[in-house]
Amino acid sequence: MYEIGTSLSNLETNLQEHASNQEVQGKRQELRSRLLSIIYLASETAGYPRKQQAELGIPDDFRSSYSNFVRNLVVLRKNGGTLQSFEEDLIKEGDNASLPSGLVELTKIVLLTFEVLISKKQ
Repeated sequence: MYEIGTSLSNLETNLQEHASNQEVQGKRQELRSRLLSIIYLASETAGYPRKQQAELGIPDDFRSSYSNFVRNLVVLRKNGGTLQSFEEDLIKEGDNASLPSGLVELTKIVLLTFEVLISKKQ
């Protein structure tokens, strides 16, 4: 959806599910929104092409919080870093891992996004 220029708000609207529990529905929507935002930000930062240059709708607070983090992962990827090498490094570090678990998962999502984008470009 990123590559054809679909905005986050349109994508989220199309993905919205009906649930009987509104609180759970709200949490699902927030989770989906955060995941899509990081994927869109990673795609944009990596320079993955889009057919339309319309505004993507990545929230400003999200962009300001994560843009440096994602940019560093773009550099890591350009220097040969992959999801597999990242996971191998984590295993080597064991309990001495330098990243908190939440950031590890976020890193995995971004690196996996890069792997998908690179495979689509080839």
